[in-house]
Amino acid sequence: MRMKLPFPVLLDPKSSVANSYGVDGIPYMFVIDENGTVTYGQAGFNPALEFVLARQLGFKPATPNGGAADGVAISY
Repeated sequence: MRMKLPFPVLLDPKSSVANSYGVDGIPYMFVIDENGTVTYGQAGFNPALEFVLARQLGFKPATPNGGAADGVAISY
C-alpha cells in the first residue's frame, strides 16, 4: 500500500536501525524530531494511534462523524 505522508517513514529490512534502538518486536514506532531526538515511542498496537501521531507531529486529526466536537477534551 502506498500513502502520501507529509513525513518520512523508515523501512529497515535488515533491522540495523531496530537493533540500534533496542526494538525486539513489532509493531514498534518512534517519532524522531529534526535534531534526532526521540520524542515518542510506542510498542505494540494503540487503537488511538491516529490521534497520538497527530498530536506528536503537530497535525489536527480529522474527527469522524459522531466524534467529539472541537474544544472537547478526550484523554487516552
